[in-house]
Parts: sequence; structure tokens; C-alpha cells
Amino acid sequence: MRLDPAESAGRRALRELLADADPTTPVVLGVSGGADSLALAVVASFVADRDGRPIRAVVVDHGLQDDSPAVAERAADQVVSLGLPAEVVTVRVEQE
Repeated sequence: MRLDPAESAGRRALRELLADADPTTPVVLGVSGGADSLALAVVASFVADRDGRPIRAVVVDHGLQDDSPAVAERAADQVVSLGLPAEVVTVRVEQE
């Protein structure tokens, strides 16, 4: 099975980004559940596993939609299914 070129490029880009960072410093991803942040989680899971880097994800529930808690939990579950720890943080957004 061939690795998708986009995934290969993502892995390489993340490794390059982290090249100068202390490998023991935790990396925290902000994940929304959208395609772009889940793609980042996919490549980060690979890098965490292969390079032994501590990487985790945080999903912020801004509470701006009726179903935002469920959306946030679904995003966290998707990240966990990739092998990364994830947590949901709920914040209160003041609306004027």
C-alpha cells in the first residue's frame, strides 16, 4: 500500500516544524473536527507514535450552537480513535 502524497507531505512538514523543539516538550493541537484539523491529527498521530513525541489535542466548545457539546465530543472521539489523547474544554463566550 502506497502512502498518500498529501499525508507524506503533512508528516514531513510537521517533523520540520518540530525539528528545533525539545522532543520532550508537549505539543498541543487545537482541533475543531473539520477536515483540516483532523488531517493534522492524522499526521500528528504518526509523528507521536514514530518519534515518541508527546502530542495531544484540545477541542474548545464555545457553546455557540445548540449541539456544540456533541460536536466537540465527536471531534475529541475522532482524535482518540487516531491514537492521540484529547480533551474538550468548554468556555463561555459573552454575546452582545
